[in-house]
Amino acid sequence: MLFGEPCEQDFAASAAVALHCGFSSEVYFIRRFRELYGRSPGRYRLERKN
Repeated sequence: MLFGEPCEQDFAASAAVALHCGFSSEVYFIRRFRELYGRSPGRYRLERKN
């Protein structure tokens, strides 16, 4: 899984995704994700389900 690619495991917590993508901080991952997609990873995941 790469940053910005869809996650096949929708249930994965932001912390696990952040570590898997090479981020040492969940907070930094969420901040960068929000800058790129305009929403938090959790909100993005919810919107993709609907």
